[in-house]
Amino acid sequence: MNRLILLMVLTVMVFTAAKATEISLPEKVKFPSKGSEADVIIQIKDLKENCRGFEIELEFDSTVASVKEVSLKDFLTSTGLSADLLGPVVSGNTVKFGAILKGSGTFPTGSGDLAVVRFTGLKSGETPITVKSLSFVDDNVPVNDITVSVAQAGTVEGVGVSSDGGGGGGCSFNRESSDPVILVLLLSAIILTVSLRRFRIS
Repeated sequence: MNRLILLMVLTVMVFTAAKATEISLPEKVKFPSKGSEADVIIQIKDLKENCRGFEIELEFDSTVASVKEVSLKDFLTSTGLSADLLGPVVSGNTVKFGAILKGSGTFPTGSGDLAVVRFTGLKSGETPITVKSLSFVDDNVPVNDITVSVAQAGTVEGVGVSSDGGGGGGCSFNRESSDPVILVLLLSAIILTVSLRRFRIS
C-alpha cells in the first residue's frame, strides 16, 4: 500500500515538473560569412499564470555578431491586448529587452513565440547565446514574479542577405544610442529646430 502511494506521489511530481513554465531558445548561432543574418526565436511553453510582461537579457560574443533588431512575436497579443516593446538596449556583449501588456481583458496563457532577436555576423564564426537574466510578472496588484525555467538546445544557421538589406520588420535601433529616451529627445529637438527655421523664413 505504501509503495502504491509513493508511486502515485512520484507520478504527480513528474507530471507537474514536465508541465512547468519554461522559455526555450537556441544555445548557439553560426554565421557562414560576414554580413549573414540569423533569427533567434524565444518561445514560451505551458504558461498558466496571466502574464503581464517580461524582461530578458541575453549574452553573446560581440566579436562574432551584433544585434540588428528585436521584435515581438504574436504570443503576448494573441488574446487581443496590445503590447509595448521595452528596449532593446545593447551594452557590449549583452542585449536587454522586454514587453508590457496594456489594457484589460484576457491575458495570454499556454505556449507560443515571445520575441525574435536578429543577429548579424561580423565574421564567419559561431557565438553561444546565454540567458543572463530573466523576469516574468503576472497581472496581480502588486505584481508577482512568475517562475520560468530556461531550456536551450540546437544551433541557428545564419543566411546571407541581399544588397538592399533584406530581412523583415522589427524594432531597429542605433547601437550607439540605444536608449529610447535619448532617441525621443533627439527627435523632438530636430522637429523644434525645423519649426523655428520655418517660422523665421515666413
